[in-house]
Amino acid sequence: MRRSSLTALLVLVGPFAVAAESQVGLASVIDGDTLKINGVSHRLEKIDAPELEQTCGRDGVEWLCGAESAQHLRQLIRSREVLCDIGGKDGYGRMLSVCYVGKRNLNAEMVAAGYALAYRKYGDDFVAFEDHAREGKLGLWAGTFVEPWEYRRKPAVEQIPPDGCVLKGNINSKGVRLYHRPADRSYAQTVITPEKGERWFCSEDDAIAAGWLPAWGPRDN
Repeated sequence: MRRSSLTALLVLVGPFAVAAESQVGLASVIDGDTLKINGVSHRLEKIDAPELEQTCGRDGVEWLCGAESAQHLRQLIRSREVLCDIGGKDGYGRMLSVCYVGKRNLNAEMVAAGYALAYRKYGDDFVAFEDHAREGKLGLWAGTFVEPWEYRRKPAVEQIPPDGCVLKGNINSKGVRLYHRPADRSYAQTVITPEKGERWFCSEDDAIAAGWLPAWGPRDN
């Protein structure tokens, strides 16, 4: 797809329908397809970006595609107000939204840049933007990757914790030390790598005393 064709698509995509509810405000980016406005989480509807800790391949080198996807979304927003048109709510309590900075559709822009995929399971609204990214070898399409929905299904390496010490201390792509509880969504995918300084904890008090943060807590990173 030529640049002029992409520009035309981005102009035409606009609001898909009159939203029953919307929210406007400054946003913090959680990952490549999730942001938060005034404490409300918005999942960018009908797209799927790599998980924050996910890696991909490019020119034979592993790269942090999940973290880079989140950074691209931050660059699209750049401290400007975001408008999110809400279309529903997912199983995690997040708003399913199409979000905008000015007239720029963030859902479409993330897919067009190759930092997210069209989530065909829920609709084909962004397939043309994915075609553009794939043809131009942009973002994820510049190398190899596992689709985010398949990555989430991949079982983590089996690890046996010390007796009674089931909290996983993991260091994310930005070097932030986080601990994960067994009930947390991210627990199953989190793998402890002692060589990186990661470790098990026997209690939340132990983790906090050692300077680790809860993985589910409010953070801007």
